[in-house]
Amino acid sequence: MEKLYKREEGIILENVMGQYLLCDLNRGLFGEVNEFGAEIWSLLEDWNRPEEILENLKKVYEMEEKEAILNIFGFLTALEDKGFVICE
Repeated sequence: MEKLYKREEGIILENVMGQYLLCDLNRGLFGEVNEFGAEIWSLLEDWNRPEEILENLKKVYEMEEKEAILNIFGFLTALEDKGFVICE
């Protein structure tokens, strides 16, 4: 079965002078993301599969599917490693 991802509660995305920052004020963790990452973050308000994220992003960005799915998985893995998302 494929993993589902969702934002961890208490993590916020802030746009500070054109830079997107993920902030976990409880743990004092921060991470900078680009516009693509910020768009993925917005899709993680509810449970989502990487393929569903890809389909939503294809509506906004022109992208090669294979490269995009690798970037999505890489980003989700990094978020999971930092505890910014939960998955099941």
